[in-house]
Amino acid sequence: MKTSYLVKHFVGSFLFFTIIFISAGRINYWQGLVYVLIGLIMFVLNYTVLRIDPELLNERSKPGEGTRQWDKAILGLSFLVTISMYITAGLDSGRYHWSPDFHWSLALLGIILTMSGQLLFLIAQKQNKLFSSTVRIQTDR
Repeated sequence: MKTSYLVKHFVGSFLFFTIIFISAGRINYWQGLVYVLIGLIMFVLNYTVLRIDPELLNERSKPGEGTRQWDKAILGLSFLVTISMYITAGLDSGRYHWSPDFHWSLALLGIILTMSGQLLFLIAQKQNKLFSSTVRIQTDR
């Protein structure tokens, strides 16, 4: 496994987690801590149990040759939307409490659905050898 990919993945995750806690204005933000825990579990699963072929890691680390410009634009836009989502979540439930508190059962359901979705994503990456970060015609494979 490429160490650079592992470091890049870890630094990216750390950046997103940092944005959540800075937006929340505190470190004892339990929703953020749960999200970090889920992220760390999926990180470990990705590089241990669901180990992916090193060639695929390289493929998925950046948009490949032949990627259309509109797909690169969508990838960039999704990055900005994700950052905005983390900032809004931290400001809302961590700092200003704009939304009312939810019953603990809804929070638990959200945790279960988040973990299930992340696990499904990792399994799809493991099973599909053509799983890529963008849409493109892969004549080389």
